[in-house]
Amino acid sequence: MTDLKDLKEYLKITGSELDEFLQKTIEFTSEKMSAYCRRNLRYGSRYKVISGDCGNETSLDAVPIDYIEYIKYRDENNIPSGGGHEQFSIDLFGGESPAGNIWYDEQTGRLILLKGLTFPEGNSNIEIKYFAGYTVSAPNPVNETPEDLKSVCLMASAEFYLKSFQGEGRIGLHSRAKEELESKLKQVDVFKDENYNIILDRYRKIKI
Repeated sequence: MTDLKDLKEYLKITGSELDEFLQKTIEFTSEKMSAYCRRNLRYGSRYKVISGDCGNETSLDAVPIDYIEYIKYRDENNIPSGGGHEQFSIDLFGGESPAGNIWYDEQTGRLILLKGLTFPEGNSNIEIKYFAGYTVSAPNPVNETPEDLKSVCLMASAEFYLKSFQGEGRIGLHSRAKEELESKLKQVDVFKDENYNIILDRYRKIKI
């Protein structure tokens, strides 16, 4: 939720020797942020399996939503033995794009089928694949990481990086050194900082 270029500028690092580790620092920080918020903040594909109730409305957990790739359901008379995504083999829209057959709220995850379509009745018989979350330089503006989250990711990544070197001299990143640094990274907890938490609380999913 920040990029390598911005992190290097913030830390005043000019060479490329640490790029791999810095990128892992960003990824680790993003994972920590997601864990704190109880939701996957990072952009990517998501799957949701629902039970059809002959209704036309459901809700998706991950937001903000970029787009819906498909909604498929299972043929109850011909279920593949392997299970997995392959069991959902029937396209609810008969090969048409989902875009003209659904309405959804990008920020809340509410999804409604249009044109009189309904979700076929069944138990965990429908799979929805969609793309959601935040990223940097997102093609869809709704998925652009908000400035407050970018700031947390940038500062926390820098703090994780700096604390990983505490008690050490500047070392070259040979394989053993990288393992040692990555091990230290997992032991550092910067999210005790209340300033970070105040921001992250805005994005935290409430458990019910």
